[in-house]
Amino acid sequence: MSSRGRRSPGDATPGETYRVLSRQAERIGLLLLHFVCIAVAAFTFIEPAVPARGLVMSSLMALWSAFRLASRRLGVRWAVADVTVVAIYLLQTPWLVSDTPFITDVSPMLGVSSTAIIAFGIAHPTRWSALAALVTAGAWAIGTLRVPGAADPWTVYSFDFLAVDWLLVAMFRRVVLRAATLTDGMLIASADDEVSRSVAIARHRLARRHCAIMHDTAASTLLMVGQGATTNPDVLARQVDRDLATINAFAAPSPLDDERVDLVERLRELCCHVTTPTRLDGVDELWLAGDIVDAVEGATREALTNVDRHARASSVTVTVTERSVTVTDDGIGFDVGSDGVARRFGVRNSIRGRMSDIGGLARINSRPGSGTTIVLQWATTESSRELDDRVESAQRLLHGFGYGLIAIATVIVGSQAPRAIVGETDYPLAQALLLLVCVVCIAIAGYAVAHPVSSSIIWACCAATIAVIPVQQILLATSSLNSGSDWALGTLGWLIVALTYRFPIARSLTALAALWVIGSASLLILLPDRESVVSIGYGFVAVALLQALALVFTTSLVTAAQTAKTLNDQHVRRWASEAEERALAADTAANYAALSESLVPLLERLRDSVTDPTDPQLRAAALIEGARLRRLFAQSDNTDHPLLQELQPMIGKAEDRGVTVTVDAGTTLPDVPPELRDELLAIASMALAGARSRARIVFTATAETITVSVVCDCPGATRDAIEAGMGIVPAVAGDLTWVELELPLPADVRSVPR
Repeated sequence: MSSRGRRSPGDATPGETYRVLSRQAERIGLLLLHFVCIAVAAFTFIEPAVPARGLVMSSLMALWSAFRLASRRLGVRWAVADVTVVAIYLLQTPWLVSDTPFITDVSPMLGVSSTAIIAFGIAHPTRWSALAALVTAGAWAIGTLRVPGAADPWTVYSFDFLAVDWLLVAMFRRVVLRAATLTDGMLIASADDEVSRSVAIARHRLARRHCAIMHDTAASTLLMVGQGATTNPDVLARQVDRDLATINAFAAPSPLDDERVDLVERLRELCCHVTTPTRLDGVDELWLAGDIVDAVEGATREALTNVDRHARASSVTVTVTERSVTVTDDGIGFDVGSDGVARRFGVRNSIRGRMSDIGGLARINSRPGSGTTIVLQWATTESSRELDDRVESAQRLLHGFGYGLIAIATVIVGSQAPRAIVGETDYPLAQALLLLVCVVCIAIAGYAVAHPVSSSIIWACCAATIAVIPVQQILLATSSLNSGSDWALGTLGWLIVALTYRFPIARSLTALAALWVIGSASLLILLPDRESVVSIGYGFVAVALLQALALVFTTSLVTAAQTAKTLNDQHVRRWASEAEERALAADTAANYAALSESLVPLLERLRDSVTDPTDPQLRAAALIEGARLRRLFAQSDNTDHPLLQELQPMIGKAEDRGVTVTVDAGTTLPDVPPELRDELLAIASMALAGARSRARIVFTATAETITVSVVCDCPGATRDAIEAGMGIVPAVAGDLTWVELELPLPADVRSVPR
């Protein structure tokens, strides 16, 4: 495949998908944080025994969140403001609690801190979200220390999971943006395929344009000579001279040819003409497509010209690598961002414009007083293996994400479930059996990441997982509900996520919603009070939203994997189509080159008046060569059809005997099975073998049949051979013989033209 315009996704700057997802992530973080803060503030008014100043603090936080939702402003300053508000809220933990039950229960602080960490992790790069997470966790720890009876903040229920929250959401963001990068890379490759395909089509069109020109010139001249329509030798000589010039122009290398040139040799010669002392470093030779070398050489020339004219440099170094050329000088430098530089023709067109034309880029780094570095980069052709690697990368990313979800479910279930088994607890054996059910479901989910598993088995695991929640709650004493022993509701959502993450998002979210609805309903039936409502609310905003976000993010990964597969399939089809176009163009050029071996000497004889143009032998030769030219042009749209390909040697033999052959084939010939092709070609072969001076072969097709019709001046022996071999009685009119064969097409190729 042509390397023209080919860009490597790994080298590209973040693409449109990456930028859009980054911006969307920032908006999602904003909406998530402030909707949850308003919800938490509302729950504090439901929760009993919240001090009045705590209600005031919650109200102020809700007002801030309402303002942020109304304005929806993004940026670093607003993110810092959000972190500050959250930290102030958490520092006032003593205002929000009346005693220490929050140590073992869910709480407003858990809801706000967990959501803040999740929101910051979604919206911002890892280094900034990590800092925000530390500030948030630190503020809650300090606030907890200020509550009498809660001296150790690490004993707070789920406080340690703030770190898990941040690690999880940071992984989500990283994986999703990596998927976006892969998607952008595949889109770039797809766009480059289109460019390469267009180039191949242009090659074919160029060849056909030359065909048309030669048909309109040389073929017309030969037809006039063959028919004796020209008698003025001077006029004929001028016309033939024009035809020879056209043929010679066609024989010259096409500007679209993929001639490979040594870039280093070009740059070595270029450096010899630079006034500033210049050193050429890097590889000793680098063979690239001619268009890439031309562009890089031109951009380098402009860069070195600028050094001579403006840099006042004492030296300049040109460094060549496999993928780039770097021009570095120690001159006075300049301000790259100034309007004058941006508008300068040489920078805009001769450097950046040239590199852009081949799908590359030019980076200019300079500061006043610090010299200048210009990096010219281009892309090499991606092999099919590299494209396959991108598809595998998307699949590995999806598998890795799945295993990450399995690990999260395992860690959380493994750390939470034992609270209901060890120590003073009711029905420990039954609780252990429930944990075993979860372990089996986790094992199945892990196997399903990389292996096909029936969806009915997955849904059975989901049903078993959801059933564990009410059973586990029933086994607990009423006093243990809403405590650390009541582990299943907030924990098993992760197992649902791990089981269903590859399903359509609507089904996955439905399963997750079923878990929370059934678990919440069970809790309210067993303990119908305000504390249960508040506990469910805090659990929803602190845990369920994160689980739902995991499923939403997974959609991006699945889309990336599907996009990679789809685009790679398209690439294969385009590659095959491009190869076909290139082969057609090459075949046409080769045919004309072969034709020129007999055509050019004949035209030279006519131009130089070596032979009388009325000579019968010359006229016959002119008719044969003219027919060859016209047939080649007429077949340029259909040269890939096997019928015409297999017919060519037979036509060549007939023409070598002096027979003028004309072939007419429709542009919608269907695919013909080999056995039918043999019958059609057999009758044409017999007629051509017996033709004395002329033959015409016509292929036609309908939706159900294909027909070959041959008219030639053949002797009776040929007619007898056709009748004996094919069972067809030829028709005779004077010295002409007409024979026709119609064959039915198989049902699987009917009405399917090539």
